[in-house]
Amino acid sequence: MNLFLVYIAALITGVTLVTGSYAPVVQTSSGQVTGLVNGSVNVFLGIPYAQPPVGELRWRTALPANSSGKAVDATDFGPGCPQLPVPNYGSVFVTSGIETLPVRQSEDCLSLNVWAAKNAEGLPVIVYVHGGGYESGSSNETVYHGIHVASTGRALFVSLNYRLNIFGFPSTPSVEGIDQNVGITDVRLALEWLRDNIEGFGGDPKKMVIAGQSAGASLGDTLMYLYKDDPIVVGQIGLSSAVGSLSATPINGSFWNAVASSVGCGNTTSKTKQVSCMRNVAFDALLNVSVEMVASFTPESDGSVILLDSEYTALGENGSFARVPALFSNVNNEGSLFVEPYSSAYGNETADEMAVILVCPVAAAASFRRKAGLPAWRARYFAVWENLAPFPEDPNVGAYHGADLPIALGTYKEVEKGPSSESEVALSKKYLDIWLAFAEDPWNGLASKAGWPLYDPSGKTLIQIGKYNTSQFTVGNATQYDYGC
Repeated sequence: MNLFLVYIAALITGVTLVTGSYAPVVQTSSGQVTGLVNGSVNVFLGIPYAQPPVGELRWRTALPANSSGKAVDATDFGPGCPQLPVPNYGSVFVTSGIETLPVRQSEDCLSLNVWAAKNAEGLPVIVYVHGGGYESGSSNETVYHGIHVASTGRALFVSLNYRLNIFGFPSTPSVEGIDQNVGITDVRLALEWLRDNIEGFGGDPKKMVIAGQSAGASLGDTLMYLYKDDPIVVGQIGLSSAVGSLSATPINGSFWNAVASSVGCGNTTSKTKQVSCMRNVAFDALLNVSVEMVASFTPESDGSVILLDSEYTALGENGSFARVPALFSNVNNEGSLFVEPYSSAYGNETADEMAVILVCPVAAAASFRRKAGLPAWRARYFAVWENLAPFPEDPNVGAYHGADLPIALGTYKEVEKGPSSESEVALSKKYLDIWLAFAEDPWNGLASKAGWPLYDPSGKTLIQIGKYNTSQFTVGNATQYDYGC
């Protein structure tokens, strides 16, 4: 091929050619981003989408990144947002290896990652929001890596960080100079960044789908209400959660005040001075005190970003959310790791009682979409693979919270503890294809390419994924699993 034409092609696609090899380069609003290559995929890691939320910007709505003409080395993940495992709750996911705490942590953590096939052009984009109960998690989890999605050449995959725990959800009494629930608006800013920049990576900003699991799914659902007239995305995938899974109560400031007192900021003469004092406390000191007190900092109702559960129910019934198609799913044993002997955070609740918290909001979310005349599909994941089981000796763990992710994203090979079965491999290929079909055509893809029926709460329309450890999708009735709703 003519070298001049190769050079022109490189300019058009945003790829810089280097003697003997090449490094992908994209000009963005954050600066000129240089990534790396993994086989047939261009990978860009740790791209800042916001200004560092430090100093006076701690507990402030994130501001767009300022490029200042700088070059961005996007060859390694950015640091994770500050976090520690929450005693009696999140620690089992860490100790069992389901999740890992990021080794590098910093408040300057608002970054995202992009995986795109080398020849990508105008492809749909799956934007993934991690879970972790709003207390932990990061985009640098092996199970969230987008290499398998991107290598299909059918979609780009994006993962991102957002502020967590006391840094993302301070839950303070109303005080000037501090914003509430900034972890939610962080993700909105990331979507705005992607809308403005993803075309340079080979994606179509008009074909972005938001996806998430657990808190990430709930957060994505929240954005569909908060920005109903301009959601940016054209579809929604939510696993194991939706609005209402974590009950939003009015802010009372009790945990904030307790932490403030413990770090020496409790005797200030005004709330403004208290916030100023708290901004000068090292992030690890705030984290340690929060965990020692088992102080929970998660979304609470501020009347604007986060509403009360009753308000979301009313909005859902009235169809007052973004008009985009949705795919919702649960696993068959949602509550198994949230009860003894794995967690003591919820007292004497049984696994079935805990599952209700995660299943019923998903059922309601799917029903609201169908009532509003929108395409919506609902699924339930059943498969239990020994090589992915965190506690293989305990059959009661079953298809635990998060068990579907490595299968859906094709990352099971990276996290497995032994060889995969033929059914496991086949199911992953089929489930990943479902996500891609939805991303390519959120309105009709699952019906036309997979033959999935639209969800009907009273009909036999629940898609059963991997039941009896097969690679098959079968159809059942959701009512047999929604008995607690």
